[in-house]
Formats: sequence, C-alpha cells, structure tokens
Amino acid sequence: MDQQIIESVQSLISPKLTLLMKCFTFLGSKVFLTTLLIVSSVLMIWHKKRWEALFLVIALGGGALFNLGLKSFYQRERPSLHRLIEETGYSFPSGHSMSSFILYGMLGILCYMFLISRMPKITIVISTSIIILLVGTSRIYLGVHYPSDVLAGYAAGGVWLTLCLLGLRLVLDYRQLQRTSARR
Repeated sequence: MDQQIIESVQSLISPKLTLLMKCFTFLGSKVFLTTLLIVSSVLMIWHKKRWEALFLVIALGGGALFNLGLKSFYQRERPSLHRLIEETGYSFPSGHSMSSFILYGMLGILCYMFLISRMPKITIVISTSIIILLVGTSRIYLGVHYPSDVLAGYAAGGVWLTLCLLGLRLVLDYRQLQRTSARR
C-alpha cells in the first residue's frame, strides 16, 4: 500500500507543486507550529481563556514527547525513494502530521466552541481538515514519510488530542461547578 500511494503521489512531481508542498510542510514544522502556539496562547490569555491556553500548550508539548517516544520505540527508517528534501531521524509516526493534527485540531475545536454562527463554524472545520490533510500529503510528496507514517501520526495525534480535550472539559466543568456552588 505504501509503495503504491508514494508512486501515485510522486507521479505528480513538478517544480511548482514541489514549491507548494514545501509551503504546506512548513505549516507543520516545529518553527511554525511553535510560533502559532505562542501567538494563539497569548491571544487566549488576553481573552481570559487561560485554561484553554494551558491545555493548548500541554497538547502540543505532550504530543511532541509522545511522538519522540513512538519514534524511539518503532525506529522505522525513512523512505529511500525519490526524496525532494532531506530529513533526519526516524520516520514512524510522522511528527509533522501528528503535531499538525494536535495543534490545528485543538485550535479548530476551540474556535468552533467560541463561535456562535453556523457558517464560521463550518469554515473552521473545513479549513482545519484541509490544512491537516495537506501537511500529511506534503510529507509523502516530498519523499520523507510513508503514507502509513502519516496515518499513524494522525491516529496518535487524534488519541492525544482527545485525551487533552477530555482533560480540558473536566477542568472547565469542575470550575463551572465551583462557581455555581459558590453562588448558592
């Protein structure tokens, strides 16, 4: 399966598409995601969403540690096919895919919760999904991950994101319960 998908995706290689895929892969890079995390956290704190900001940091930081642990455990070498960029380290699971799923997913869900109107909510869901899919596809296109690495990154990111969101929900519900009982 991996080989067939890689060949199909890489059959599309062209200079313009390669440049575009490098842009998409940058959206999943440590530098970009860390910058986005800082800006988002500051904005959340400014809007008095401190717990959401904390859980956003926990989600990305914990997800990065989870990814390192999985890479150390599996120690899968990167594909040796037609690489358009060079990467170091192990391949499984894709860190770009996992981190993108976690951060964009968390931001998308938080925006969805904060927004009231239906159309912006739909736009957030579609935009978030497209960005996550394009980051993963770019890793296959650029020849640095197998499709199964990307899928595993999404799956592991989804598990970690779910745990973080459950933790956030528990904290917010507990705080609401405290406020309600303090008013009585």
